[in-house]
Amino acid sequence: MLGTALSRPPLPEAGVLEGLPEEAVERAEWWRRHLTELLTGHPDGDAAATRRSEYDPMVHSVRQRELTKVAECGPPVRRWG
Repeated sequence: MLGTALSRPPLPEAGVLEGLPEEAVERAEWWRRHLTELLTGHPDGDAAATRRSEYDPMVHSVRQRELTKVAECGPPVRRWG
């Protein structure tokens, strides 16, 4: 066993996004979904949802899951300005 999944992802509640531009909220939600899957193995932290095998924390280390996520989504893009 490599590790156990978190029962609740350590991410802020959606209320912290209130008042931000819609584009920023959509981008934050995109990141939340991907980070939650990476950390817990479940999309959107829904324990009832089907876990994709490549994100199963009982089988794959965090580093392996990170590399899988980068292969899936591509490396982060920095935008200056």
